[in-house]
Amino acid sequence: IRLGKETSPVVNRFVGNPSTGAVAGADFSRFWEVWQRLEKSYVDPSKIDYAKMTWGAMEGLSQSLDDPYTQYLPPKENKQATEDLNGSFYGVGIELGYKDNTLAVVAPITGSPAEKVGVKASDLILHIKDEAKKVDIDTRGMTLPTAVTYIRGEKGTAVILTLYREGGEKSFEQTIVRDEIVVPSVELKFIEKNGKKVAHLELHKFGGRTDREWIAKVSEIVAIHPAGVVLDLRNNPGGYLDGAVFVTSEFLSSGVVVKQEGRNS
Repeated sequence: IRLGKETSPVVNRFVGNPSTGAVAGADFSRFWEVWQRLEKSYVDPSKIDYAKMTWGAMEGLSQSLDDPYTQYLPPKENKQATEDLNGSFYGVGIELGYKDNTLAVVAPITGSPAEKVGVKASDLILHIKDEAKKVDIDTRGMTLPTAVTYIRGEKGTAVILTLYREGGEKSFEQTIVRDEIVVPSVELKFIEKNGKKVAHLELHKFGGRTDREWIAKVSEIVAIHPAGVVLDLRNNPGGYLDGAVFVTSEFLSSGVVVKQEGRNS
């Protein structure tokens, strides 16, 4: 099947003009008209990539809902999202999110290139520039996976972020050199206060290694017998649901940890 040729009966079965009773407005005739015009008339045919065009259409469907947390992830972006949760990649070390619908820094990762140059939590990311990757783009309307694609890159290469910090008079550019980022989901340190030792347990995300990292750190706490434990969830952007359920279950002996509801619940 060659995508772009609506004459294929298999393609028509899924994306041809809707039959009677289909959702009003779901007429693919204009979609195929645009597709064919690009095929026949785009000035540089070498840039036509049918997979990217298809993924772009799917991204557009999810973006039309105006919900930044409902996204379609093409294979490359999906791989990056998985790397994020599992903990090792080349980048600048920024946990991304949104603030007032604008791309923002949730938190710089401890010891990362971003932290070393002074990037702070809640900084807004307005523009991304990378001459080597030929990227020079505003972030308005940008999805998290797309932003990750632009900001990550080879070790030792630089990316320029235009940031705005609350209280500042204007935005500013920050050049950051990429490096390997290894991100533990759980970190532990002990703090002395009034002659007593307190465990400070930071839970950065609910990732693929959270269960075993959590068990290891809790074992350290049990061995030390501190006077108290502080569980720090600040700047935790979330992650795998089962990881969150696992950690919550450490504190609850019974009952419902989480309840999922859908449109028909």
